[in-house]
Amino acid sequence: MDKEFNKKVFESFPDSVWTGKVPGADYTPRRTNVLKLVFETVAAACIVFTVITLLRKQPREAEPQVRAVQSEIVYTVNNAVRANMVLPDSTAVILNCGSRIKLDPYFGKTNRIVYLDGEALFDVRRERTMPFIINTPQGVEVKVTGTKFNLSCYSDNTLFDLTLLKGSVEVTTSKKEVLRVKPSEQILIKDGFLNISRIEEPEEELDWTEGILSFNHTSMKEAIQRMEKWYGVRINVEDDKVYRNSITGEFRSEPIEEVLHLICLTSRLSYTITDKTITIRSAK
Repeated sequence: MDKEFNKKVFESFPDSVWTGKVPGADYTPRRTNVLKLVFETVAAACIVFTVITLLRKQPREAEPQVRAVQSEIVYTVNNAVRANMVLPDSTAVILNCGSRIKLDPYFGKTNRIVYLDGEALFDVRRERTMPFIINTPQGVEVKVTGTKFNLSCYSDNTLFDLTLLKGSVEVTTSKKEVLRVKPSEQILIKDGFLNISRIEEPEEELDWTEGILSFNHTSMKEAIQRMEKWYGVRINVEDDKVYRNSITGEFRSEPIEEVLHLICLTSRLSYTITDKTITIRSAK
């Protein structure tokens, strides 16, 4: 990778400062140079065929959609939307874009069982006699009595990603392995592979609650899935060569055109935009 070329590219784009705030969430700006981007790719050329103004906003805060089906309560947020909410047991939750929480019909009466499809920051109210249990699409169960943690477990991704900020968490894998997670530990489970590590700044896992879209050696496939939810768009990939790339970087308030443009400037990719559909391909 041509580091000098990338340096010139990054310096050509001014920093943007996020000024928004998620209601009810602590907000402490931690970074000023917000447009550092490193792509582990093959070359550094790009052909952009058509650029049409698509979106000029970050995910907005809104009330979750709530519906009751046969005594089950379901909280849903659409793509390009985040939401703060408080469950009937006083547990505080921030839902990320394209997420859904379903409560057990007897939640708060005989149990505190929920099903999460998506990403959420939980601040669980402590109650020893009735633990808070989260079931996930990956078949992994999270059990807590009172603690704060971030959990990502979208049904369209095999990744289970939990970072514990305080308290303790018991995780039972689909293979019935029981793991006890400590503060500042992160547990990743993907395609049957398990990894537990201690991270120095677990708060960085909460970037999304502050309106920051961040990638850390993220595969292009996963990055595309996250951008679709973040911006509320559809992204088509024309050929598998696109997936050879991985991304490390963060964006505060940049429109998706700028994110895509930077990706193209540091990889052999091009893209077109039609309405809310984006097509990414390898450059010829």
